[in-house]
Amino acid sequence: MRFLLAWTPILFVFGLAFLGRRSAFAIALPGLLYTSFLCFIVFETPARVIILAAFDGVVTTLLLLLAVYAGMLLSSVLSETGSLGRVMAWLGGRVRAL
Repeated sequence: MRFLLAWTPILFVFGLAFLGRRSAFAIALPGLLYTSFLCFIVFETPARVIILAAFDGVVTTLLLLLAVYAGMLLSSVLSETGSLGRVMAWLGGRVRAL
């Protein structure tokens, strides 16, 4: 029974995303609350562990967002200066040489 309950957060988020047509930001808080409730009540996970896991998820997500936004900024700057075209031409020449 616990194995099946462990799948419910995934089904819950899937239902909100596809059936409820909600964005990722709108799904984040209900998903966190449902999963935290399930861990605390059903799996008897200590509250300290749940809070630290949630904090770790936030820090990891922020670092990934920073990397994505930095890549978008770099791509934009390289496109504006024309450097991206030169890099693509150089890479295209290297691929053709193989």
